[in-house]
Amino acid sequence: MVPDRLSPLALALLLVTAGCAETLRSSSPTGQGQFHAVAVTEPPANATVVAYADERVARNQYLRRAVRRAAANDSESVVRVPEADVARTKDDVAALPGYGLNASSSSEHRWGIYVRRGDTVVNVQFVVLQ
Repeated sequence: MVPDRLSPLALALLLVTAGCAETLRSSSPTGQGQFHAVAVTEPPANATVVAYADERVARNQYLRRAVRRAAANDSESVVRVPEADVARTKDDVAALPGYGLNASSSSEHRWGIYVRRGDTVVNVQFVVLQ
């Protein structure tokens, strides 16, 4: 007799196995990347703010685009990074001073990189999408 529905355990096993198979088929360890940039009122007191003209910022077109869009609208922007450019972008981001959250950090601030463009400071976070 074949049950009309899969048991929860069988369904979970099927989903896990399908996820593993997809991971094994993937020839690249990364997916697309994404910059999320948000204009902020002020950066954390102990964050290093990098100038938009800094050569480390100028090196990455996606970072520049995210900062430019967020600063222009005094809001936020999302910029996708193609998978082929993710490794280089990770290196570019690693070369910049980042602000990390810790136990003494205020919840009003975001982790990431702080970049000043004109009178606007933009917080930028880079993530790799799987």
